[in-house]
Amino acid sequence: MQFVVDQLDLMQFVVGQLDLMQFVVGQLDLVQFVVGQLDLVQFVVGQLDLVQFVVGQLDLVQFVVGQLDLVQFVVGQLNLEKR
Repeated sequence: MQFVVDQLDLMQFVVGQLDLMQFVVGQLDLVQFVVGQLDLVQFVVGQLDLVQFVVGQLDLVQFVVGQLDLVQFVVGQLNLEKR
């Protein structure tokens, strides 16, 4: 009888070890999920950098357009002086 009880204790111990392994695997899945989230955050930050770059390009375009407006103004002034 004692032998059977010992065997049951051993089985419970083995089942407990399996539960522990499943828990550890679950923790690893969680870590992978968190790492995936960080990758996503980095991607979003990269997209924001891209948006800032595009906005910077638009600022540059506005500056060039402003320069053209200035050139037109100067040409207009010269034409005015010719008359």
